[in-house]
Amino acid sequence: MSCQIFDGEKEGSGTAAIKWSADHGAVISQNSWGYTTETTTPKSLKAAVDYFIKYAGIDENGIQTGPMKGGIVIFAAGNENRNVSSSDYEHILSVAAVGAD
Repeated sequence: MSCQIFDGEKEGSGTAAIKWSADHGAVISQNSWGYTTETTTPKSLKAAVDYFIKYAGIDENGIQTGPMKGGIVIFAAGNENRNVSSSDYEHILSVAAVGAD
């Protein structure tokens, strides 16, 4: 599934999309967005990630409904040559590249 978090020039709610996707069957959350002013992972994003990891793939009774019980959250380690936002939170799998290819 794909969740739109940006509306034109305005920044949307990535944290709400992470929670929504856990509640609607996703078990993998791949993200390549960040913040323009933050230098560490905001508490709201940490809470959304923790929620996703705990509740993805299960129903309201804790019964596994997806391919795995719980989820994994992946973020780009930094966009635009900036090491900010998600790469400092131990529950997020950060990925990076050293070149365009």
